[in-house]
Amino acid sequence: MNKIIGFNQILSKFEVALQSSTEAVNEMKGSTEELANSMDKTKKEATEMFSAIKESYGKAKETISSVAKAIKGLIDIHMKQAQAELQFKNSLIASKQYIHSAFTEFKKFARAQQELTGFGDQAVLGAGKVLASFGLSVEAIRSTIPALLDVQAATGGYTEDLSEISGLFGQLMSKPEKMAEALKAKGIVIDTVLLKNKTLTEQQQEILRQVNAIYGGQATALNNATGGVK
Repeated sequence: MNKIIGFNQILSKFEVALQSSTEAVNEMKGSTEELANSMDKTKKEATEMFSAIKESYGKAKETISSVAKAIKGLIDIHMKQAQAELQFKNSLIASKQYIHSAFTEFKKFARAQQELTGFGDQAVLGAGKVLASFGLSVEAIRSTIPALLDVQAATGGYTEDLSEISGLFGQLMSKPEKMAEALKAKGIVIDTVLLKNKTLTEQQQEILRQVNAIYGGQATALNNATGGVK
């Protein structure tokens, strides 16, 4: 009898222990599901955060790239400007026409022509370089440039490279009678009779008078109509 009672007590304790184990397993299962849900939520938040960071980085990268391009553009403009000024200066030096004050004033003149005609000051400096290579003085170059720009505007429109028209004017202004006939093919018609028995300076002035009578104001008109070089 005592043995039966003792067995029942052991069985009862086993049942209690089994119940406790079952509850522990269920509790652990619930904790595992909660942990899994928490991990899913964390993963989702991390993914969203990563996407936001990636998007922000992309926008920042685009902004930095745009700023870098703008800075590079400004540097390129200044480099081209400095190069154009140096080339014009060296051309004046080579032709023994360089005077610092005149050179400084010509740079201002080039900027003024840009505002007036729409031809960039770098292009004007380039034209000055070509004209200087024909031995023209800074004063003669300044007198020639407006007529040159008018002819270019009327016959060829805007360009950043005025070397061709500058070369034609350089020849015309340095050797007027000899070059006038050859330039007819380019549309620059000069009455050579009016150049007879005149000094070189007088011939240059007469050439500019004739050119201005035909083409005067064309560059300004083109600038007003189109807004200059784009």
